[in-house]
Amino acid sequence: MPRSVSRRSSADADTIVARSSPPGPGLRAVVRLSGPRAVAIAGGRPGAVVFRAPHSYTREDVVEIHLPGSPSLVDLLVRDLVEAGARPARPGEFTLRAFLNGRLGLAEAEAVERLIAAEDEEDRRAALDQMEGAFTRRLQGIREAVLDLAADVEASLDFADQDVGGLEPGEARRRAAAALAELRALLRETAASRVCDERPTVVLLGRPGAGKSSLFNALTGSEALVTGRAGTTRDLLEAELDAGGMKVRLYDAAGIGEGTGVDAEAARRAGEAARRADVVLFVVDAADWEASVPLEPRGRPAVLVLSKCDRVPGRDVGDRFRLRPAVYTSARTGEGLEELRRVLGEVLRTGEGGGAGARFRVDFRRRALLREAEAALERAEGAMDLGWEFLSLDLRAALDALGDLAGRDVGEDVLDRIFSRFCLGK
Repeated sequence: MPRSVSRRSSADADTIVARSSPPGPGLRAVVRLSGPRAVAIAGGRPGAVVFRAPHSYTREDVVEIHLPGSPSLVDLLVRDLVEAGARPARPGEFTLRAFLNGRLGLAEAEAVERLIAAEDEEDRRAALDQMEGAFTRRLQGIREAVLDLAADVEASLDFADQDVGGLEPGEARRRAAAALAELRALLRETAASRVCDERPTVVLLGRPGAGKSSLFNALTGSEALVTGRAGTTRDLLEAELDAGGMKVRLYDAAGIGEGTGVDAEAARRAGEAARRADVVLFVVDAADWEASVPLEPRGRPAVLVLSKCDRVPGRDVGDRFRLRPAVYTSARTGEGLEELRRVLGEVLRTGEGGGAGARFRVDFRRRALLREAEAALERAEGAMDLGWEFLSLDLRAALDALGDLAGRDVGEDVLDRIFSRFCLGK
């Protein structure tokens, strides 16, 4: 599991600097400092505006220095401030500090990026709405309802053998259904998107021998080594793929499953690549599918790819898996390859639902977490027929997904991915 990132105080941080106005010449430019030594490093320079912690964007001491918009003057000032003790900021680091210091939630931080990239007034208004916390308030209301229900369910479990009043099964089912309805309403208003120029990443994932490398070659025209022996691929292979008119980066990874030595390390790297991908193509040998069922990826958009379908007579293997959509393919005959390109492009464009005109936009991973929470609450609705213990487990699964959505247990790799897409100085 990714390491949780905790909130930290500004006293633990160094001081960063970057130009925060658009690059190139202009009438005015702004250079921004943030950190415990921002005021000292600025040194009373003319044109400096001071925002004291915690009443600044980052909740640290912030200084903005306004100067004529000459690129050479800006570069000279930034170099001078670095020599005085500041560190050049990484892309998105000001907004990352605002998130880590509690100024912004994760959804609001993502909305900053969307606002920067807004191309029309409608998108700008939607980004401002999200920045003001509308998405987070909706999400928090759902999470609190599920948390309250989970607490009452735990209490019912604790006192199940005592003759005391507790939560009625019908009431538990009603409350779970109400939370599910609110979550579905939020899903209808939320789309997954990318607002940067970086191409989406797609990873082929599956057990050794599932046919990933053959599929990789058939889709991209590459010549990755393919043999009859499972486990040929060790390193990540990369190629460009046209997915329904969208250019993506496709990776072929080692097979996942048990192994030792270099095989185990290759499988670990494959899992890491899948966690960072925008979409996973989960490849299953249609003629040997049983061992793949427990390995289905969760928490992100994924497409089930049934490979080697020319070896099986029917088309019912996909029904054994949770993942949808499912596409039957054959690298040998070419069956299903164009359909896979089309389906992949659709998933990348819509994040499995929600497109143009959506009120909120989050990245692919976080919209998949909404779906994961939805699935857990769907299970919770019917869990009362099985007992309080099953309802408790489903509610905990929903809370895990909702907590990740809120940024309560988000890994450093996820934060790096989100904020690295920002412009320098934001």
